[in-house]
Amino acid sequence: MMRNPLTPCKACREQVAETARSCPHCGAPGPGQEWPWSFGETLIGSFFALSLAYVVFWALFSALRRSLGIP
Repeated sequence: MMRNPLTPCKACREQVAETARSCPHCGAPGPGQEWPWSFGETLIGSFFALSLAYVVFWALFSALRRSLGIP
């Protein structure tokens, strides 16, 4: 008989089974699942995504202004 190993819930830090669908203590969904990215990776990815979006919109609006003859 295999037992499910316990892990801390990502929300309340109480011990739950890794395969639990929700935490029996706080009700958080997927309590034993790891976050796919760390906070630092998420922050860096968000910075680059927002920077890229800024450059794309700046280029589009610059082209639009030139086509309309706006200085």
